[in-house]
Amino acid sequence: MKRRWPLVGLACATLASLVLSSGTAKAEYPAPKPYIGIFGGGNYQLTKWDIGRLVESDAQRVKDLTPQVGLRLGYQVLKPLALELEFSNLFLKSEAGDKNTAFHYSLNAYYHILPSDWTPYVGLGVGMFHNTSDNLGKDVDPRVHLGLGLRGLITPWMALRVEAREVMTDGMGDGPAHLLEGLAGLDFFLSGAKEAPADRDSDGVLDADDKCPDQPGTKENAGCPDRDKDGVVDSADKCPDDPGSAELQGCPDSDGDGIGDGSDECPKAPGPKETQGCPDQDKDGVNDSQDKCPELAGPPENKGCPDTDGDGVMDNEDKCPKDPGPKDHAGCPDRDNDEVIDAEDKCPDVPGLVAHQGCLPEEAKKFTGAIQGIYFDTGSAKIQPKSHTVLDKAVAVLKQYEGMRLRIEGHTDNVGKPDKNQKLSEDRAASVKAYLISKGIAEGRLESAGFGDTKPAKPNDTAANRSANRRIEFVPIGVKRVAPAAAPASTK
Repeated sequence: MKRRWPLVGLACATLASLVLSSGTAKAEYPAPKPYIGIFGGGNYQLTKWDIGRLVESDAQRVKDLTPQVGLRLGYQVLKPLALELEFSNLFLKSEAGDKNTAFHYSLNAYYHILPSDWTPYVGLGVGMFHNTSDNLGKDVDPRVHLGLGLRGLITPWMALRVEAREVMTDGMGDGPAHLLEGLAGLDFFLSGAKEAPADRDSDGVLDADDKCPDQPGTKENAGCPDRDKDGVVDSADKCPDDPGSAELQGCPDSDGDGIGDGSDECPKAPGPKETQGCPDQDKDGVNDSQDKCPELAGPPENKGCPDTDGDGVMDNEDKCPKDPGPKDHAGCPDRDNDEVIDAEDKCPDVPGLVAHQGCLPEEAKKFTGAIQGIYFDTGSAKIQPKSHTVLDKAVAVLKQYEGMRLRIEGHTDNVGKPDKNQKLSEDRAASVKAYLISKGIAEGRLESAGFGDTKPAKPNDTAANRSANRRIEFVPIGVKRVAPAAAPASTK
């Protein structure tokens, strides 16, 4: 059997025509309407064709290529569907050059793939070949064909057609013969049933006047649908299932605030346009449903809450809204940082203990200020052993009151160079801190600092006064805190 490459080419050409046709303006073939067609072309044998009864040698076989011309009588039943009778005269020649008279008759059906001026189509036909000459022997063979083609309206009443078919008929062997048939022609549409004006959605409004030709509607709405019958067509209606007014784009206004329900974020509670129809009691621009302080005006970044004292704690969460304080104390101040807010602190300016309402118990107070009984070697930070009694008592108090924190400060008199006095005071304070740590006091509860001769307790004018200025002081300190972030500026 010979290769059928022409059919592969036909398929490719048809696909290309699909792509090209998709960009053309939409049109529809006139229907129902009869037409007459003329065509010409020929067929080519893909396998040996038996069209006669007297084939005794190759010289009596039909040549591979047979020209033909013919006539069609057709009827465009529907816009994409046509039926037709086809007749053609075949100019048969044998390999010996003898002419034969033969005809082909078939009943065909065609289906347009696209609703456009130029459309690919598929075709199917059944019929017969009829050889009337004695040269090859008179014969009648059945035929079936499948075709692919392109049909285009050149004018409203004339169409050009090109088509390729594969024809199956009687073969010379046990199997059928296959022919490749190529045809080109013209179809002429005749007067017939008058074409009804187009109304694609069958709503009684012709497409020419229908603003929604693919959606059934009413004449009052120029062919467009209006489900809720409010006079606003669905395509322009923001609430197509709820009747409303044209002023509100077809939406009702349930809360009567002048904003249609389709745009109203609070359709059951009246509110201004600025808050999308939601109520805003404090008029701060944050609607009540999102406002954590609906009765107090505040900026949007604070979810509608004010921060009167600017401490970063909103008034609705601030227990002291007029006095700045840290978040972990609910916005209340704690001047001495002892974990007891000023409003509850009986000693608000001196760090104390939570269990003692912000004050220090009497035993602890004994170890604040200048501590007597701490001695160092002259000009040195080495603690003399006779100091251990006092320091051990301090250790016992610190262990008893675990919330107590101290800064250990070193001071000197003004004898000697100031920089050496500064260094000596720092070292002595550090030595005391180290001793307390060595006895089990957590380092995090202690700080040390030296001030040299800059903070004398008495004038350095006598030996007794200078002795008093050489001292170690224990100063209660509070908990270290990170400074709160600056409160956002109010937009009100």
